Amino acid sequence: QQTVMLSTSDGIRELLREAQYTPGVSRNVANSAASFENEPAIPFRRAQEICTALRNAKGGDGPWLHQLAKDSRVVLPSPPEREKSQELKERLAKLRKEQEERAYQKLVEDITRAEAAARQLNYPGVAGYKESLGFGLNTVVVSAVFYLVFNQIGKRLFTVPGMQALCGVVGIFLAMSMSTAVLMIRSMYAEGSLRRRPAAQRGSRTARVVSSGRAAATKKTQ
Repeated sequence: QQTVMLSTSDGIRELLREAQYTPGVSRNVANSAASFENEPAIPFRRAQEICTALRNAKGGDGPWLHQLAKDSRVVLPSPPEREKSQELKERLAKLRKEQEERAYQKLVEDITRAEAAARQLNYPGVAGYKESLGFGLNTVVVSAVFYLVFNQIGKRLFTVPGMQALCGVVGIFLAMSMSTAVLMIRSMYAEGSLRRRPAAQRGSRTARVVSSGRAAATKKTQ
């Protein structure tokens, strides 16, 4: 059982020494006082018992514990360690494992993303085929629409069927050219060339501004 302790100040040590050699103090109390004389602290109740026994041996004429303990510190007992239940331990272990897993996933997120992108470029798989098929169908539809539109324009401009068909072929050529240009732009954007170019332009523009500022400052100093 934990109890409140008093640090053994000079006043408490004087009490313990006096209790050992004062006639009328029982042998048990004297031995108890001797056992705590060199200890850093003494239980409060034990100090109170020794002080009461010494005061009774002197006929009620002091000492008083509150006077002797004015330079002592009260040492409070440490709270008992809380025992964790097995269920709580298992839950804490699970939460710790989940936290470590999230930290690991966050750590390798960029690496796995880069690996997935590289794998997609090397082996497009279903997504690549779907994208190619969609682009091809879109090109066919656009070419058909352009052919019909330019064919109708040819019918309004020419009466010869051959010229009308030629206008439709021109529409198909324009549709194919437009689709090719769109494909090239998408490829360049996917590779990052279009995204890097503005940054490079901004960097060169900033460098020119800094150089101009330095030159102006140099001229002003001169």
